[in-house]
Amino acid sequence: MSVIESVSREEIFKYVESAIFERIDIEDLGISAISEDDALIATLGLDSVDFLEVVFDIEERYEISIPIEDWQGQAEGKEENHAVDNFVMSTFVDNIQSLVNEK
Repeated sequence: MSVIESVSREEIFKYVESAIFERIDIEDLGISAISEDDALIATLGLDSVDFLEVVFDIEERYEISIPIEDWQGQAEGKEENHAVDNFVMSTFVDNIQSLVNEK
C-alpha cells in the first residue's frame, strides 16, 4: 500500500489548506486557519486561476483527476444557498478523499 492510499482526511485538509494559503492574503482576510465551512471562492476569495492552481497541486500530490466540471454541474440544480456545496472546504476535502480512496 502506498502512502497516498493511506492518507487521512486530516492530512488532505491540511494539504488543501496550505495550497490555498500559498495563494491568498491571509492577513487581509484576518484568518490563520481555514474552517470546514469556508467556501473556497466566496469566503476565501480564490479567483478562478488560483482555484485551478490549487486543483492542479492536489491532483499532482495525490495522483488523481478532480472532476471540477462534474462537481459544478451537480451544484447547478440546487437551491442558491447550496449551489457551492462542492466548493465548501468540508465537501471539497471529502470529495478529494473519495477520489484518493477510489485509486
